[in-house]
Amino acid sequence: MVRRSKPRPGRRPAGRAGRQDERAGRQDYGPAALALPTAVMLRKTIELAGAVRDLVYHGLTEGQAVVGSTRSLFGAAMDAVPDPPDDVGAGFARAYKAASSLPDPAAGPIQEIVRDEVEKTLNRLGYWGVNQAAADAFAAAFPREADALAETSPGRAGGQARLDHLSMLSSVFKAAVHGGPTGWPPAGRDRLIFDRAARAAGLRAADDAWGHGESAFALAAAASAVMGVAIPDHPRDFLRRVAPGLCGDLSRGISSVGGPPDLASAIPAAMLEGALEYQDDGVQATGEVAVRAVRTAHVWASTRAATSAFRTTYGMAAGAAWASAPDRFEPVYGRALKSAGGLDPVVCYAFDLFGDHSWEEPPFSEPAEDIWEFFYSASGRTATEWVEIARGVDYRTAATLPQNAALINAYKISYDAATRAATRTAAQLRKAGR
Repeated sequence: MVRRSKPRPGRRPAGRAGRQDERAGRQDYGPAALALPTAVMLRKTIELAGAVRDLVYHGLTEGQAVVGSTRSLFGAAMDAVPDPPDDVGAGFARAYKAASSLPDPAAGPIQEIVRDEVEKTLNRLGYWGVNQAAADAFAAAFPREADALAETSPGRAGGQARLDHLSMLSSVFKAAVHGGPTGWPPAGRDRLIFDRAARAAGLRAADDAWGHGESAFALAAAASAVMGVAIPDHPRDFLRRVAPGLCGDLSRGISSVGGPPDLASAIPAAMLEGALEYQDDGVQATGEVAVRAVRTAHVWASTRAATSAFRTTYGMAAGAAWASAPDRFEPVYGRALKSAGGLDPVVCYAFDLFGDHSWEEPPFSEPAEDIWEFFYSASGRTATEWVEIARGVDYRTAATLPQNAALINAYKISYDAATRAATRTAAQLRKAGR
């Protein structure tokens, strides 16, 4: 964790060694300069993922129209399977055809929520450009202090990181905000162009999240219909001897119609687990099969929505950072992203425009941290897992798509304008021996 001791780092060595140190700081900031603002981007996009996953899940499970549509879809699948059942593959195909011909219950909640939440989060792009400018200037002036902060993670000593390092970074950040950019938030026609681009990005994320041709609900309905019809009144022997093979056939059936591999394994496994709780009651076992199938669809659809929202928004932010300083970004991005995923969240407070921290002790806002913990938990993945997803994002494509130009430019304008003020303040702090 960040240390509370207060000694000043002092001036750099004089003479030739000192001049070389200054040149190295200006020319090669190292991964720390990128890790510090990336930690904020990760935190906010993970928070976005948690919000999307939570909102979509509740929309699918509590929305009256969605629940009714889901019930109709499962009923149509059940009606399409003969009793007694015939060949599993043929029965699944008929049930899936019947279910997929109806509207997908997930389409509305997913598209609306992902679109709106991504659009809102992209409004942070200009501020994230300021974060990068401040971190660049701080790392150029104080490379060792920046390295120490970028090594700080929960439960670790974090090298030589101290609270006064965060105080200096915060001073540079606030100077970057107040000294520029003058064009953020945009106004007039520029605002309309930015909003239109953010809306379009949200729509693309929503389309990706819904997954045309991969209706988790139709797949779950078809699989539960086949298994439900097959379960006898006294299912103990059936569930132990026959059902595992039946689930294997259903898994292959889901794959045969284009279902994702993870869903092809998750739906049958969940149904079998639920049915085994009622080995002496066929009616209860059949009901639990449907419950587990639809629950799997809820979780899968909401998780996919969260992932799509995260990938779109993080990709835009990373792409903008790359476009703003490509020569510095490329060599250090991999290490910076790994470091950012493990940083103590206290580092993010240095990029808090509205916080008034004394830096005599680590800043802490209990309501803010409670909200963060809720959304982090709701995101369904660890920080390490989100870092791996971020690592696979094609940020270059996001940065170069013509339809994203207004979003990338907003970041670049903020970065360029804030850099001047940030560099000036960092130099003043260094000269003053901070």
